[in-house]
Amino acid sequence: MQIQRALALGFFDGVHTAHRRVLALARARADALQIPAAAVTFDHQPAAKIHGVAEELICTLDQRIRLLKQEGQMDEVLVLPFDTDLMHTAPERFVRETLISRFGARYVCAGFNYHFGKNGAGNAPLLRKLCAESGIECEITEKYCVDGGKVSSSAIRARIAQGDIPGAQKLLGHPFTFCGTVQHGKALGRTLGFPTMNIPLPDVLVCPAPGVYLCRTQLRGVWHAAVCNISGARLCEAFMLAHETDAYGETVCVELEAFVRPMRKFSSLEELKKQVDFDKKYAYDWFMIQYKSLF
Repeated sequence: MQIQRALALGFFDGVHTAHRRVLALARARADALQIPAAAVTFDHQPAAKIHGVAEELICTLDQRIRLLKQEGQMDEVLVLPFDTDLMHTAPERFVRETLISRFGARYVCAGFNYHFGKNGAGNAPLLRKLCAESGIECEITEKYCVDGGKVSSSAIRARIAQGDIPGAQKLLGHPFTFCGTVQHGKALGRTLGFPTMNIPLPDVLVCPAPGVYLCRTQLRGVWHAAVCNISGARLCEAFMLAHETDAYGETVCVELEAFVRPMRKFSSLEELKKQVDFDKKYAYDWFMIQYKSLF
């Protein structure tokens, strides 16, 4: 017997505050019907795939799945490969063969701007109509705004790219986070008394504005107060304020907290060291107020 599900539809990049309104509908209806709640998403960004451009995302697929389960309280995350066949699937076929026959849709919900099917021809009103014709419940969420602006993944990406980390976090509902494997660098920071972990930003993610940031770093399951430099070359150099260890080859996650200053050139190592000491002091004072428990 096929499993019936309450389905939340969307790409869900970032799993932000507007996404969670959709997910909450699926969770509530699933509980009422005593069936699993599942998010239906894609492995790649549809717009990027269709237009042949590089993906620029808020989170990786692994992060998205984790957030959908933890923050969105989904029992399952059903990931569809956004391949040529799916790109050319008519909206009617998508609902009939994928949502109903394959995933056992008993209830479906999506955002007001959800599109599906070939050339994005399927929209929220059509989804509602096709579901009604098949006897499936369907709900569509309205536009969700914060401070007068629509919450969307593109708006959040723009804030991250501008270095507006608090603004991005307000729309996300959680910190912008990325993870990477610590690599060997030039060891300049160590000679300045500022040993850093060199963490490459995943290729699929939007790159924050180059500059110095306050951040939290997770190493071996423990969070630490840190300050980091992110370059236009997509490299994060993070210095933990109260912990020093050899982390080469290990996975470190970075949560950006706030932008401190833009990148700039220094006339000498002495001038650079003076600025580094100032950045460390500023970061220490900030974290003592915000996250004293990290020390």
